[in-house]
Amino acid sequence: MPIVGPITIGEHHTPLFRGGVADLNMTFGLAIVTIVAAQVYAFKYLGFKGNLGRYFINPLRDPIMSFVGILELVAEFSRMLGLSFRLFGNVLAGEILLAIIAYMTKFLSPVALQPFYFFELFIGGIQAYISLCYQLCLFPWGWLTMIRTSQLMMFTPLLKLIN
Repeated sequence: MPIVGPITIGEHHTPLFRGGVADLNMTFGLAIVTIVAAQVYAFKYLGFKGNLGRYFINPLRDPIMSFVGILELVAEFSRMLGLSFRLFGNVLAGEILLAIIAYMTKFLSPVALQPFYFFELFIGGIQAYISLCYQLCLFPWGWLTMIRTSQLMMFTPLLKLIN
């Protein structure tokens, strides 16, 4: 029930419904899609040789930049881990907070949990904003795509009325 807690099944009270990003596999999937999309975008604009040239540099010609290239390659994988763990950690912390407050208040949980539900909605909005900003920084044309999509969503019903 949405007011007093999740619907559970079994003797261990396993939740029947959970948020999608409350599972680490989902957040890894989102991070992988974001990093792969950034690499596809880099291949498109820098070319195959130009993109690989960011990571693999001749160590005889420039030894310091070859080490920086290896660090950039490691940074791509750590960025993927950071994205997935940050989102998963925030959602998991919210679930644990709600479970602890519900356990501590027992019979008053429908009343006591309401401010924490609003707090979780606020935190979710912040996470969505951070994710949007990150992805729009990776893809410079993201702003134009977002604006064009919102224009199409606003004006399509008006165009149907006119025609």
